[in-house]
Amino acid sequence: MKRTIFSLCLLSFSLFSCINKSENSFSNLSYDYGDVEMFKIEWKSVLKQNKEHYFAYVYSERCGHCKEIKQDVIKTALEKENIYFVEFSNEIPVLEDTLITIGKTNVDEIGIKGTPTLLEINKAILINNIAGSKAILETLTNLE
Repeated sequence: MKRTIFSLCLLSFSLFSCINKSENSFSNLSYDYGDVEMFKIEWKSVLKQNKEHYFAYVYSERCGHCKEIKQDVIKTALEKENIYFVEFSNEIPVLEDTLITIGKTNVDEIGIKGTPTLLEINKAILINNIAGSKAILETLTNLE
């Protein structure tokens, strides 16, 4: 009788552990850039999206800082649907002073400091040029 009770308790514990592990696996989703394929755009069209207010996230698959915030950026993009993704390429100018890009309406007049960068666009005007993973995370955290 004691052996049966012990076996039932052990079986219950094992089942409970399996249930908890499977529940945790759903909360630890892992995102990839393929999950936001519908939000990927070319650099040339960064100021030409149909939305009035949106963000363009410039990233590189090889960038360590981009990898650090990748899950948060993709999760936010899927929830808010106002972030477009631009993979870094040689056509994107790298500038030392990106403050001079604020207010520009032509993609030929803007550039980034490096990756990751988050560009904020309102009515086809660049209103913010945010470089660095910490600043980007702060911005995304404060989105409505």
